[in-house]
Amino acid sequence: MAGVERRLAAILSADAVSYSRLVASDDAGTLRHMARIRAIVEEAVRECGGRVVDARGDNLLAEFSSASSAVTAAMQAQERLEAQERPLPEAERLRLRMGVHLGDVVEEDTLAGDAVNIAARIEALAEPGGVCVSDVVAGQVMRRAPYSFERLGPRRLKNIPGRVVVYRVGPPGTAPTARPRRVRRLLAAGCAAAVLAAIPIAILGRSTALQPTAVLDALAESPRAAPTTAIAVLPFANLSSDPDQEFFSDGLTEELISQLAGVAALQVAARTSSFAFKGRELDIRRIAAELGVGSVVEGSVRREGGRLRVTAQLIQADDGFHLWASSYERSAQEVFAIQEEIAQSITGTLRVLLTG
Repeated sequence: MAGVERRLAAILSADAVSYSRLVASDDAGTLRHMARIRAIVEEAVRECGGRVVDARGDNLLAEFSSASSAVTAAMQAQERLEAQERPLPEAERLRLRMGVHLGDVVEEDTLAGDAVNIAARIEALAEPGGVCVSDVVAGQVMRRAPYSFERLGPRRLKNIPGRVVVYRVGPPGTAPTARPRRVRRLLAAGCAAAVLAAIPIAILGRSTALQPTAVLDALAESPRAAPTTAIAVLPFANLSSDPDQEFFSDGLTEELISQLAGVAALQVAARTSSFAFKGRELDIRRIAAELGVGSVVEGSVRREGGRLRVTAQLIQADDGFHLWASSYERSAQEVFAIQEEIAQSITGTLRVLLTG
């Protein structure tokens, strides 16, 4: 579609609590109060490198290039808002709920997409003055951010297929939820594999990869011990304006199938079986049932000028729950080397997640 840009972004959604009640009692005063609230949040967004996309009424939507920046902006804004509202009587205070999610967005006249929708649904789960994030965001941020992350578990969100694991973000100094010993061992193994896989990547470019923390929490606390080792790789979607780039996305899919098939503990659906679903908009659960697998890898490729951006997700087939996600950005000069490198990186991570 002409004029539409698709990209990966971290989205912060905020909504004022008790706004309608306060407007009913003092509309002019509440509008001035909300303007002060909005200015504080917008300042925190700018300081963290984000941009405010929409700030009408009692809602605010902001976009960031990284999940870490979005979470930092949300926490700093809430801290400043708390300091402003504390002197007021409880009945006159305006507090915001905030939610953060990382995913694809599209922009034409406004910002839209799954990331926006899921961030808004997660925001509704936050307490007044609180911040909640998705597992994708928690996995990116929790190991280096000075905040605590309390796992609230998988939640069904309105009009969102499957379940999303949600975390509550707390202030610095609060101990995060402890992980079982088995998870700590798996996490160490997963991080080691990720480091090994990242060595060649550091030479060619940069990768923004989801740490396996959220996945391992889910594996430890879920009734199922681990994702099934029967897996299918669906054809990666070509999101470039140039249809000739289809060869790269198909080649990357084939390379990934080939490398995963070399992992003895995995059963990988054949290329012809996976490519039968190319271009078909079907529910992941239906595709998995037809292929006889329990987890699915899907992704997309976008070329802009001399750069390539690849995203990949591992999805648990029985509920559509994302177990892992990663994005890679490279120079497009050596396409075949990039195919092999990215496939190796994905394979190294999935080997740990799927086989332990």
